[in-house]
Amino acid sequence: MKFPLYSSLLMAAVVLTGCSHKPAPPTEKEISSTEVHTGNGSVVTIKGYEQLRTDTDAPTDVSLRYITRGDTGKMVALKTLGFVAQALLGSAQATGFDKYQLVGTPITTMPNPTLEYLSKGIENSLRTQQAETKSIAPLQPVEIRPYSWMLVYENLSGGDSYELYYHASIIHTANVKLDDDSKLAVITCHPTAVKAPLAQWQANGYEKVTEVTREYMDSCLKDFEAHKTQFLL
Repeated sequence: MKFPLYSSLLMAAVVLTGCSHKPAPPTEKEISSTEVHTGNGSVVTIKGYEQLRTDTDAPTDVSLRYITRGDTGKMVALKTLGFVAQALLGSAQATGFDKYQLVGTPITTMPNPTLEYLSKGIENSLRTQQAETKSIAPLQPVEIRPYSWMLVYENLSGGDSYELYYHASIIHTANVKLDDDSKLAVITCHPTAVKAPLAQWQANGYEKVTEVTREYMDSCLKDFEAHKTQFLL
């Protein structure tokens, strides 16, 4: 009569063990991969990633995100209702947020150009690398990770000015220590947001958004060019 009980306990232990080893969900996915043969004979892979939504991180803006004062108003209303409900239950706790965390509205006709533009720019740069540059094979990949790309209202109190925010990174784990005793080379692309009236941003199919975003990305590529040797170690 004890055997069934022992079997049940064993099965429960197996189930619990299986749960404890459940792999964590992925935080990003690979979108693109390009092999580049540099002028010094090295081969470098340029990889593009999209960040996925997790408990702590927002997903990559795969298209332009448009955030209005109305989005903030909706969130304030939801937060207020939640706070009141918690208060009635005796567990009220204030939680804050900022406008950059809002979901907003994706402009699907404006896909994020980061992966294609930066990948092509880095590829062109690496192909022209001088032959005398020393390298260790095989080289680690150069990784491009876009994060934010959004039009956000400037002031909650009023006005028609909107700011274009952009954030991406170019990352490489070197095979040797760098000058700062780290193996990680990182280009952070987070330029100061340009502001303009919403009508200007939206004119001619968001032409100004395209132009300013290209300026942002060209600045990132200029920074990469200045530190390129760190990405070939």
